[in-house]
Amino acid sequence: MGDWNMEFSRLCDYADMIKQTNPGSSCWVRMDSETEPGKNLFVYFYVCFDALKKGWLEGYRRIIGFDGCFLKGACKAWAVADQETKHSWSFFINYLKDDLQLGTGEELTVMADMQKGFSAALNEVLPNAEFRMCARHMWSNWHKKWKGEERRKQFWRCSKSSYEVKFKEELEKMDKLGKDICRDLLYYPKKSWVRAYFEVHSKCDVVENNMCETFNSWILASRHKSIITMLEEIRRKIMTRQVDMLKFVDTWISDISPMARLLLEDSKDLARKIAWPLRGIPCQHVVLAYYHINEEPEQAVEHWYKRDTFLKAYKYFIQPMTNIKMWPETNNPKIEPPKPKPMPGRPQRNRKKKYGKLSK
Repeated sequence: MGDWNMEFSRLCDYADMIKQTNPGSSCWVRMDSETEPGKNLFVYFYVCFDALKKGWLEGYRRIIGFDGCFLKGACKAWAVADQETKHSWSFFINYLKDDLQLGTGEELTVMADMQKGFSAALNEVLPNAEFRMCARHMWSNWHKKWKGEERRKQFWRCSKSSYEVKFKEELEKMDKLGKDICRDLLYYPKKSWVRAYFEVHSKCDVVENNMCETFNSWILASRHKSIITMLEEIRRKIMTRQVDMLKFVDTWISDISPMARLLLEDSKDLARKIAWPLRGIPCQHVVLAYYHINEEPEQAVEHWYKRDTFLKAYKYFIQPMTNIKMWPETNNPKIEPPKPKPMPGRPQRNRKKKYGKLSK
C-alpha cells in the first residue's frame, strides 16, 4: 500500500514514465484548478498501452465491453474518474475512439450495463455502434416487479433465442405468466438484449457483460490500494496475461481455438445422429451441408478463432517500468486527491440483495 496523497501528487510523472517506457501509448491526466484556487484536484486518468492498442487493431473481434467499479481505498484501456457521469464516460470513450480508430462506430459492438450517463455519451461519440445491454442487469431491474423462478427461466429463453420465430414463440409463453409482463419486457429494445436481433459483424453472440465483470473481480485486490500502486498492479497483471496467452496457444491441438473447436465438434455430433452467422462457427446444418459435398466444415470457421489471428492479438508486449522511487524530479503540477462526494439520497443501513448476481 503506497502513500495516498504522495501518489496522487505524482500522477503526471507516472503518465510521463508510461509514455517514455512504452512509446506510442496514450496516457492523459485531467485536473480541476478552479474549484479550489491554488489546488489541482484529480478528475480523470486514462491509459491505453501501445501493445494492447496494436493487438486489438490486428487480432480482436470488434466488440468492446464497458463497465464501472468503485475504488475500495481512501478515495485493452482503463481509466480512473472522480465520479460516473456522462462527462466522464465521454472523456473515456473519446480517447478510446482515437486510440482504437473506431470512427463513428461502424461495424462495432458495444456491451454495457445500465451505467449513469453511458448511453448518452455513447450516442454522442459512437452513434453508429451496435449497443447491447447486459441481459443480467436488465433482468435484475425487470425482476423487481416480475418475480418467480419460471419467469426468470423464460426471460433467459427469450434473450438467448437465436432467430426471430423462436423469440416470438418464447414471448408468447412469457405472456401467459402475467398481465402486461411482455409490455414491461419489451420496454427494452429487442435489438439490445435478444440474440436473434444482434448484428453479426462482431461474430460474438454473448448477451451478458461477463467479460467486464470478470475483469472487475480480477483487479479487486488492487482496487483497495492507492492510485499508482493500483495502476501498476493492473499493468503488471496485463503484462503477465499477454505472456500467458502466448503460452496458451502452444497447447492448441489444431489451428482452431479450443472453445471454437469444442463448439464445432458439438455441431458435428448433432449433424451425425449456435447460430452460424452470428457466432462464426458452423452450426449442425452447415456441417451437414459440408459433409454432403465431401468437405470438412473447419474451413467455414471464421478467422477470429484461428491461431494466426490469436497470435496477432498477443504478439506485442507491455514494457517494464522503474519503481516510483527511481523517477526523476520534474516540474509537473502536483495533483491532490478528489474531495469525497456524498451519494444522492438517504444513506443505506442494510446491504441490498443483488439479484443480478444470481446464477441462471
